Amino acid sequence: CIRDRYQRRVHGDLSEAASLYQQAVAQGSAAAMENFGVLCQTGGGVTRDHSKAVSYFQRAADKNSASAARRLGECYMSGTGVPEDTGKAVALYQKAVQLGDGEAMYLLGDCYEDGIGVPQDDVKAASLFRQAADLGHQGAFCALRRYA
Repeated sequence: CIRDRYQRRVHGDLSEAASLYQQAVAQGSAAAMENFGVLCQTGGGVTRDHSKAVSYFQRAADKNSASAARRLGECYMSGTGVPEDTGKAVALYQKAVQLGDGEAMYLLGDCYEDGIGVPQDDVKAASLFRQAADLGHQGAFCALRRYA
């Protein structure tokens, strides 16, 4: 099994991990799509290619991967591999929040707190920070201090 081979080599050569992820991508694995996207984004075991990373994040997000939707949102927020688009970033964060991603809850809370891509709303920000904190997100605990 590709997954077992990868897990045995997780601390080894990233180019081998990239190859195994590509095999798992061919089998339709959303987790492999996201992880291969991370390798493309960082240049781990493959040539760094932000546009390629975005396409893999999109494929995984289309399969309802919460963390891939959040990563894709981060790309749109920063303009990494795609033109900057805060509206798309917020929509992707919202999707990731609906799928239970704590980091997306925190990031969307930041958007509401600062009025980035959405109207500024401290009540929504605090609610999102609380949800993220309930999942153990450390940054959210700090953010909630601003609303105490």
